[in-house]
Amino acid sequence: MKTRIHISFWITAVVMLLSACHNPNTSDEGSISFSAINDNLSNKSILVENLLHPGSTFRVYADFNRSEGGIHPVFRGTEVGFTAEGIWEYNPIEYWMSNGSYDFRAVWPASADIVHTNSDGKSINVQNYSVVSDNAYDLMVAYVYRDMTIKNDMSTVNMVFRHALAAVNVIVRKEADDPQQYTLKNTYFKNMYVAGNFIFSGNPATPEALSDCWNKTYFQTSACLTQEHNSLVNTSGNAPVYQFVIPQEINAASIADDLKAKLCYTLVINNNEVITEAEIPYIEWLPGKIYTYRVNLKASGADIEIVTSEWDKVDVTADDIIGSL
Repeated sequence: MKTRIHISFWITAVVMLLSACHNPNTSDEGSISFSAINDNLSNKSILVENLLHPGSTFRVYADFNRSEGGIHPVFRGTEVGFTAEGIWEYNPIEYWMSNGSYDFRAVWPASADIVHTNSDGKSINVQNYSVVSDNAYDLMVAYVYRDMTIKNDMSTVNMVFRHALAAVNVIVRKEADDPQQYTLKNTYFKNMYVAGNFIFSGNPATPEALSDCWNKTYFQTSACLTQEHNSLVNTSGNAPVYQFVIPQEINAASIADDLKAKLCYTLVINNNEVITEAEIPYIEWLPGKIYTYRVNLKASGADIEIVTSEWDKVDVTADDIIGSL
């Protein structure tokens, strides 16, 4: 049975703005304040909903690097929340200093309980994150560096949040001339890493650069990432369901055949369950990207193509096809 897999991915960026005031020990006195907007979200994000709602929270970490030497811890996981009055607030209040530089890092959402207590402005240490746990969520990080000795810049600090995870989506459809009736029971991925530790210590100037900002340790390949469907297969395909995945290299040449990652789906045909396992062609799942695998059923089998498009791109053209099997 020939198989064709379609992979689509989009890049998303969520913009977080951090505004600041001044040091009470100088003439430009003021407290550090935060704000967040999601102008770049604009209904393009499937993974993250509107940030501007009461109860929305993130955590901030920051170091102040003194010009004369030494590091002053400013924020250590301080929760910043959006209020019903439409402002972001936190406690206790911190104040700007001017004789050094700042490293700011932030994690969204604040409910992320996998950030180690040794995290600071230089690095965020994510421990034991699992995409197969009941509380898997869209983990995002942001970084800003500001040198106050070059310019005593008291303007808003723009923190661009990036998705730390990737996501997958499986669509199963059939050709219009295929008379067979199929029920899609489930889809699942096997032989891939589903958990890991991540140390975020770089400056992701672009979404692609985020991959170079992590020191990663992966573990647990025995669990499958499963999505139940139990729906009739039609010519349009099932509704998209996005699942978080650990960014990783899939099926490198060094991987033994029996350990290769596979996309699997279970069909019910004439009351019989038929399981198909398709080896995923080599790819690197990158942070902040969504990969859609499209399975096209037809009487003679199924084809596989690899398609890529920008996160906010609606129409996929021939230029977006980067491979086929």
